Amino acid sequence: MPHEDILALVDWSAVEHAYARSADVRKTPEILKALLSEEAALQAEALGDLYGVVHHQDTIYSATPPAVRYVVEILDDPRTLTPVPRGFDSPGEEPLRAALLNWLTSVMEAAAESARGELSGEPVDVEACRAARGQVYLAAHGMLADPDSAVVSASLGTIACVLDAPELQHFRSPVAAWLNNHAMSLSDRRIRVLAALMLSCWGHDSTTALRDPDRVVRAAAALSPAHATDPEATSALLEVLASPADAAWCQQVFPHFGRIFPFKLLPTAIDRSALDELLRHSKRFWRLRLKAPMPATGGRVCARKHSRTACRFPRRSARTSAPFWTCWRSTASDRQRHRSGSPPTLGWHSASWHHTAAPAFAERPTCSAHATRQISTLLRLTQPHGRSKR
Repeated sequence: MPHEDILALVDWSAVEHAYARSADVRKTPEILKALLSEEAALQAEALGDLYGVVHHQDTIYSATPPAVRYVVEILDDPRTLTPVPRGFDSPGEEPLRAALLNWLTSVMEAAAESARGELSGEPVDVEACRAARGQVYLAAHGMLADPDSAVVSASLGTIACVLDAPELQHFRSPVAAWLNNHAMSLSDRRIRVLAALMLSCWGHDSTTALRDPDRVVRAAAALSPAHATDPEATSALLEVLASPADAAWCQQVFPHFGRIFPFKLLPTAIDRSALDELLRHSKRFWRLRLKAPMPATGGRVCARKHSRTACRFPRRSARTSAPFWTCWRSTASDRQRHRSGSPPTLGWHSASWHHTAAPAFAERPTCSAHATRQISTLLRLTQPHGRSKR
């Protein structure tokens, strides 16, 4: 259905967004029309309203399903090539088309979450969004041929999201063939990482990605359960953990997959590796010292000796170094917290816990006894001054 017909045929007086009772907020048809405005500023403002009004706080309203259908229909409109600012934590610009794909991914994620028992809107509205998954998939698949890498990576995130739906999983095999035969040959790192993540998540062959020259792509491929006992895959994970630049790069938000360093690469490396491997790889690349006042003691994280290995931590001020050890401490605390059913006991740990969005770990299963021993040792290695013995 042409997008003009959607605007004309939908009874917009019968649907509401988050601020339906506010006279100061534009109605949904006005927001949608502004997406194709000739002025880039108005398009950017309309994009913000999609997130903040039509899909406010990841909630699905009665106006969200028709907005989804409208966005699907305008994706191939040349006016969606206008550059717009990226999200709050991502500097620079991207085509409006990529931003709209990311918005579709957000809505589809919200619809999928409600299937797992989380409230994301009224059941009839959530079901209407689920019914649009097929259209969303076809529209996103059509964007794979776009010459802009930002659009391709956004479309991959949308495809990964909607193909989690049971009724669409039969499309995974042809998409996986495209990922192996085409996406893995592209020069864009982000696209190749997303391709490896999708192959790993779906359980398809990721051998090609595991042999990629880029260590982050190899690590993403190593996440596949098929490589759980493969030493080459474990080594690929450890290489990323030992590289500050790569660890920092993995802190970006990938569509559908989120931040893969703290929520995928790091937990998998802990589960699959022996502690001495983890320490050996970190010692090889890291200046192990951290100078930062801690909330509980006002001191510094000290060095603790474990066997013959001295462990210190990198300076927090080093922007490429902070993600590694901050997430180390958050992962360790999370797993200990999950087992005990209580919040972290180390007062200085609370800041890094909240800094890395630890609540996202809450649904992770209890870790193995092997991982628990690793984590207990790691916690002892990171005691602040005054709480540990030299």
